Amino acid sequence: MSNQIRLLGVEGATIVRKSQRYSLAKSLHKCAAVAPSRLFSTESGDGADSRPVVPPREQYPRPRYSKELRGRDSAMVKDYTPDDLRRAVRVGNAKEAHTAYRYLQRSRQLQGLTVNDWNLLIRLLRRAHVVWGRAADRKSKALAFMKYVDEMKGNGVEPDTSTYVTLASTWAYAGDVERTKFFLQEIERKGLPPSRVTAVLLATARAWQGDNVEEVLKEVEIILRGASSGIYGIGHVMGAYNSVLESCANRRDAEGYMRCLEFANTFDLKPDGATFDFMINLEAVARQPGNLEEAKRLLEQKVRLGYGRTTRAYNSLLQGNILQGQHDEALKIFEEMEKNNVPANVETYNNMLVAYDRLDDPTAALRTYLAMLVAHVSPTRSTHKRLTSALARHLNDPDDLKNLITAAGGFPSKSLYRAVIKGATELGNADVAFLILNDYQREHAGNPLRWPLNTEMYNALFDLLGKSVGRMGETEGLLKDMEMHGLVPNLYTFNSIVTGYTIRRNRDVPGHKEAVRRLLEKARGDWQLARMMNGYSYSRLLLSVWLPWERLNDEAIEYLKDLGQQLEMGRTSSLFSLESEPMIAAALKVVGNGDIELGLERIKKGDVENWGTDPLARRPEWYDAAVSQRAGAVSEDKLETVCVDVV
Repeated sequence: MSNQIRLLGVEGATIVRKSQRYSLAKSLHKCAAVAPSRLFSTESGDGADSRPVVPPREQYPRPRYSKELRGRDSAMVKDYTPDDLRRAVRVGNAKEAHTAYRYLQRSRQLQGLTVNDWNLLIRLLRRAHVVWGRAADRKSKALAFMKYVDEMKGNGVEPDTSTYVTLASTWAYAGDVERTKFFLQEIERKGLPPSRVTAVLLATARAWQGDNVEEVLKEVEIILRGASSGIYGIGHVMGAYNSVLESCANRRDAEGYMRCLEFANTFDLKPDGATFDFMINLEAVARQPGNLEEAKRLLEQKVRLGYGRTTRAYNSLLQGNILQGQHDEALKIFEEMEKNNVPANVETYNNMLVAYDRLDDPTAALRTYLAMLVAHVSPTRSTHKRLTSALARHLNDPDDLKNLITAAGGFPSKSLYRAVIKGATELGNADVAFLILNDYQREHAGNPLRWPLNTEMYNALFDLLGKSVGRMGETEGLLKDMEMHGLVPNLYTFNSIVTGYTIRRNRDVPGHKEAVRRLLEKARGDWQLARMMNGYSYSRLLLSVWLPWERLNDEAIEYLKDLGQQLEMGRTSSLFSLESEPMIAAALKVVGNGDIELGLERIKKGDVENWGTDPLARRPEWYDAAVSQRAGAVSEDKLETVCVDVV
């Protein structure tokens, strides 16, 4: 094994070749995964040698960079061409494709893309960001996803049938039947070639919308009969059927699941790989208590039929064992994944962090997080939350985190400290967050280059103060601390603090309106921040002083006038969708006496005399009960539901 090395410090040691040693060491150093002294041991007949051999520099040419497109942090940006974008799409690298797209967008080079280039890019990004997950998550992502199509039109490229089918399928997986129909009808209205998958997408949309399983299966039956006459392929049939099965699994609808199985038996539908994954998920997770033995049997059957082992199937088994408290069994499942070379994704690592949290093994939890970074799997907010949850009970003194990291085989770094701060924010654990921040600031004082402070860390703490009862007064001191360290508040800082004041329990804090007004004036003093303020910013400003069943007050009117001025001068970074900001849409409807478009015109003119102020909504019955039962905390989503009803 003289040509191989073993990576240490991470559970389930990985064998890699010497030719990969330089890039792997560079990646590990970048993400602060394992202490350099413990990175490698070369196995050979002569013994171990821990000194890594670095290949010559000429083997690693420096990428092209542009000095013209540096951000506020002076980060270098690689020069991309349309061909680079096409190459990234062709190999399926969504991250690189998105980076190239953003560069070409800023440098105004998107005109060189054809409709086929746009379609391939949109499908790749949709597959990476939209398809999987719950229907609610898919809907919010689909709204944000529409910007790519707007950019496509803005560069003179008209959508074709393939584009509209991609848009329709995006909304179908989000469970929005009306939007799915709209984009399918656009094909006919524009005289484009018809699509074969119209019935499949409508059935998918109804399944994810939560329609009656019997009714949706009738549509699948029609598609099945069309397949027998050659209108549809078996892939179309299984796509529609799997959508019904998957929606049942996500909704944990055991009765609907059994009806799907009966349907498959009646029409002799043979399950494919995706079908097995959904069935395993339903047996292990959706049904509680889950039938783990049946889930394992389905996995074995799937492998026997040649569909292979998938990450999704193993994630279901991991989650099922954790839900039933069988954490040791979950560890065995994870070992089986490694043994069979099944790649772990972020959900896999998140499940393992939960298991180690319940086993009260913080060292193993940290080791799992380090392994995740080594595997280049990007952590999510949920990852940080679960990591901090596993560590929180053991973080009482400033040196505790440092000792845990060392015990896990890593070395203390800014990345790990920031991850724990973010996780403490998600947990709402202010004690841990400020303990780690103080330790981080102490390290920064000793070595500011290795331990740089950044705005993102403080933004997480602003989020935390907003979620905590009676701590919004601390935001002023935290802002001064940022300025003392030379950090500039950004849009997220502004939105985080204002959002804290929109929470019901903080709206009654004395002086909260004045604090928000001072913050807005400060934001206006930074022209870059002022241009970046978006619909979310103004939505939170409104919510801090006004509720949709109240009469439009002077503070809300002032914020609407300010929004109108920014829209009139074109100073906002983007024209936000009123549909995605129901609070603003509801306020505009009040201003326009029931007409949103008229309200928009009125705020642009700033003529307050003609504005309507009477509320269009009734105070909901749940509001007072929610305030009394939850110490003044009211979900923003529920408030926005009232606004949606107004609109």
